[in-house]
Amino acid sequence: MDKAIVTAWLALNERLCPRCGRPLEVHKTDSVTDYHAATVTCTAIDALDQIQAEWRKGPEGQADKAARKNGLDPDRARWWITYTDAEGPPT
Repeated sequence: MDKAIVTAWLALNERLCPRCGRPLEVHKTDSVTDYHAATVTCTAIDALDQIQAEWRKGPEGQADKAARKNGLDPDRARWWITYTDAEGPPT
């Protein structure tokens, strides 16, 4: 790939919020009330809901429950994802 393109891409990404992808400049003047939340459902999210429900019933979920009683939020450090057999798990 052309080095200039890579350099430009990296420079662009340095100016984007790593969480939402919006320009960091936007966050200097925005507030929570500027945003709306919505949900999107699909079969991948339905699968994720089922997996998370099973997780909560298992030993990991019980450990999460205990951590929450101590004021911790285990979900903050966990990134749930979905993938299909055709896509394969992320590497």
